[in-house]
Amino acid sequence: MSEAQASLSDEELDVFVEAALEFFRISCREEVSVEEPSIAIVDLPILDYTGLIEVAGVERGFAYLTASQSAMQRMMLAMTGESSNEDLYSDLIGEVVSIIVSNTRRHFGARLKVSVPKVYKKGQHLPEAETMGFILPLTFQRQELILVLALYPAN
Repeated sequence: MSEAQASLSDEELDVFVEAALEFFRISCREEVSVEEPSIAIVDLPILDYTGLIEVAGVERGFAYLTASQSAMQRMMLAMTGESSNEDLYSDLIGEVVSIIVSNTRRHFGARLKVSVPKVYKKGQHLPEAETMGFILPLTFQRQELILVLALYPAN
């Protein structure tokens, strides 16, 4: 990890939290609870399925959503009425993180440029963060998901 410093203010963190809450409220028709956030310097968390979006522009780095298999089952059931299609879990986690990050553009505008989602399964290695990561644990139907934000100033 380099010496890059995290740059998200409390207000900007709230933008990401609100985007996640809005996704679950609209797409899953349920509320998600946000647990106590933390900061990780190394060993960012990864569960069974992870969707990662690289960010460029004024901020650089990445944001990702990682979820247990049971959380994926419950999200799939809430969204489609079907929970047993594991082949779609990777597609779903990529789409979810893409929607959450894209919804933050209402606040950040054109200065937030995002990549297409990359999907990782447990055991695969994520890119190394160049800054500390903000860890935002979420609970959906008693299942764990984690939104991780590893962003720093581009300049």
